[in-house]
Amino acid sequence: MANLIGQTLLEQFRVDSFVASGGMGAVYRVWDLKRNAPLAMKVLHSEFAENPSIFKRFEREANALKKLTHPNIVPFYGLYQTMGFAFLLELFIDGPSLTEIIRQKQRQPFPIEEALVYMKALCAALGYAHTHGVVHCDVKPANVMIDRGGNIFLTDFGILRHSESTSTSLGQAGTPAYMPPEQILGSVVTPATDIYSLGVMLFEMLTGQRPFLGQEAGTEKGGPTLRERILYAHLHTPPPDPRTINPSIPEALSKVILKSLSKDNSERFKTTAEFFTAVCDASGLSYETIRNRAALFEALEETLVEQVPDQLPPTLQESVSVVIQKARSLPSRQIIGLAVLVLFVVLLLGIRSSLATIFAPPTPTNTPRATRTPTATRTLTPSPTPTQTPNPFPVFDWTRYVVDEGNDEPGLYISMAIDAHGKYYLAYFLDRIDKLNIVEGDGKTWKPLSNLRQLNGEGDHLGFYINLDLLNGEIPYLSYFISDKNRGRGVYLTSNGTWSTATISNNLNIYDLRVKAGSDLQHYAALSKNGDILYRTSNIKMTKVDSGALPPSSIKINFQYFPIAFALDSSQNPYICFFKADQLQCIYKVGNSWQHMNVAENGIYPSLEIDSADNLHLAFYDYKEKSLRYAFLKNGSSKWTIDTIDSKGDVGWYPSLGIDRNKLVHISYYDADNTSLKYAIGKLGGWRIDTIDDDGKVGMTSSLAIDLQNNPAIAFYEAERRRIYLSIGHQK
Repeated sequence: MANLIGQTLLEQFRVDSFVASGGMGAVYRVWDLKRNAPLAMKVLHSEFAENPSIFKRFEREANALKKLTHPNIVPFYGLYQTMGFAFLLELFIDGPSLTEIIRQKQRQPFPIEEALVYMKALCAALGYAHTHGVVHCDVKPANVMIDRGGNIFLTDFGILRHSESTSTSLGQAGTPAYMPPEQILGSVVTPATDIYSLGVMLFEMLTGQRPFLGQEAGTEKGGPTLRERILYAHLHTPPPDPRTINPSIPEALSKVILKSLSKDNSERFKTTAEFFTAVCDASGLSYETIRNRAALFEALEETLVEQVPDQLPPTLQESVSVVIQKARSLPSRQIIGLAVLVLFVVLLLGIRSSLATIFAPPTPTNTPRATRTPTATRTLTPSPTPTQTPNPFPVFDWTRYVVDEGNDEPGLYISMAIDAHGKYYLAYFLDRIDKLNIVEGDGKTWKPLSNLRQLNGEGDHLGFYINLDLLNGEIPYLSYFISDKNRGRGVYLTSNGTWSTATISNNLNIYDLRVKAGSDLQHYAALSKNGDILYRTSNIKMTKVDSGALPPSSIKINFQYFPIAFALDSSQNPYICFFKADQLQCIYKVGNSWQHMNVAENGIYPSLEIDSADNLHLAFYDYKEKSLRYAFLKNGSSKWTIDTIDSKGDVGWYPSLGIDRNKLVHISYYDADNTSLKYAIGKLGGWRIDTIDDDGKVGMTSSLAIDLQNNPAIAFYEAERRRIYLSIGHQK
């Protein structure tokens, strides 16, 4: 095959670099010129691509795989043929595989809590695939990828099969160390096939070695090669008790692992949910306490970016900050190398601080928030605004699209989300007809979501305080208020295109209503006009959790809207931020009680996000200073750090905040003096500010979201022509 590097295939896929050679063929990193995104291209070996029967089966199963959309499954974009060869395309994950992480640990056992983070993601991904009739058949650490945000992805469904077929696409395809007996024998494979492989992986993570190494007594009967001996062991040799290798493993957990490794698939767990529940119970851990993301390079990145510059003399801070900012654009594998580079620079310049001092984590001054231990109410003094230094942040070209021409006078309530495939969802209120509208599209073209009549037939003045979230990155969940009935509603779109609706609460009189689609429950928060903070989940009724959250008397409440902020951490604990008694305050739930934090004086209109490391990021408007401000709370700390982002005029109304995969903060907000939409990107101590749109009275309300390629998009309202616009940023 000719050298592919530098070629553009099908006028869309530019081949940038060779990555690796796998069992199915070579892997390349390509750039999708239409999606403007990096993809992994897996070129099939000629014996696969040139065999009509095998290739036809690949085509059929590739079509099935395109329908698998789950936050823990790498998005798959199809099977293609060109220039005499065939290739598969999926999203390129910039990060290590679980194999690399195991290798970095030098095959030392994982802590149980860490191993279960990976099991949680893989069981969720496989459970979803199994319900869609797909068995993976090659579950192994090399097919588990972790991106820079700690998100865990299952990849390489290249030998998948449908549940109605009897074998994998490639016969005895798979990896010997993780293959169950029925797959080795070419027999019927079921979800229990993947559960066996999960058992092997859990055994490996908790002991540092696989259950079968091909060195067991009697395995020489399998043949002369290591592969043959390993396959023989899977068929005939009982797996060892993992406690003989790692005695710290609980006996109950050992039994669960051994059950998953039963030779007879009927004796294994029937579903991944049953398997993972048993693992949690045997470990003495609850599902809710297990993180949804891995913690890989976060501590090192935060040390480099947030601690090292503070140790340097002022004359060197700017130079080192520039070097450190480069880390954000590097692949994960290069971060450690950058750490060495920064240390070299620091030592070369004569900085005498010991490495222990530079890299020691700060000692919390209070009980760390991450422990969720109840603490007394705290009043926190904001830190002084850090000196802003010029930092290199991505620069975007912005393209504006019309979402709604204004025939039905779209109103100020607007909310947006982007799914795992880059599709935009917008929900907004139509003022002239007092109804809500929900559309999906790619920016250029839009279409309403199905069965809106089902929702809009419930009453008038329907769609106030609309808020949109996506469950598993794909299923729209909404909350909104029906003002003529004082009723809050929560809805989601089912797979058959109808809406499942539920009443959040009757007899509401509110300023705001928010929804978060948790992994197992829907969470709602609201602010009533008498100052009560209300919270409920899909299985618990609306409850008052705080009171006295009244707007300041000097602030005019525009269109009866005084927003709160609402987010969930990785353990599904809710956080609600609001204005009360001249303070921006936050509360969060610990067990059955709520804990309280003061953030900053005079802070209103908050927007909150919690990143993969459970750090809190909060944007708000300081109504006395008339400025946009940002607050950061590191996980494990009780001290908020406050930064002023923009104070040029009356700026910062109704900010909308997002965090990208490089942990940069993006904020859209309103400039009241110039009636324009503005945008800030950066982090503590360094920001770049751009005006996105000043064509009319634009951006009084906006909703910001970030796609998987770290491109921001902002949906906003233009008051003069009563239009809804979407501006999408593409990195230059």
